[in-house]
Amino acid sequence: GGSGATGGSGASGAVKCGSSSCSLPGNKCCHADDGVSAAGTCTAQTTLCAVGFVDMFCDEPADCGAGKVCCERISQVGNLNSIKCEATVADCKPLGSGTASLACNPAAPSCPMNQSCVATSRGYSHCQ
Repeated sequence: GGSGATGGSGASGAVKCGSSSCSLPGNKCCHADDGVSAAGTCTAQTTLCAVGFVDMFCDEPADCGAGKVCCERISQVGNLNSIKCEATVADCKPLGSGTASLACNPAAPSCPMNQSCVATSRGYSHCQ
């Protein structure tokens, strides 16, 4: 149960993807990997994304299940590597010399202490 906030950037159980929304868990968003664009295409979870697009399985922790987090990984040059669920905040680690941050829902922010839920140009919000 719980008091799910309605509205916001993407209802839980769906991931915002470009101008549409993909229902979970059967689907994912193939999100543009350029690091700034919000473009994306909904596709079946098992389908490989086209070149220039990366897996996005969540856009807030509610998409991942109780206690889990939605982790955004950015490469060293600022491209999006992936956005996927991880078991804990500690598991949301960067790959190599990139960065990792938590995706969040501005309507129900769940960021660590002294971080805010901030909108990105990529169409979702993250903790920073």
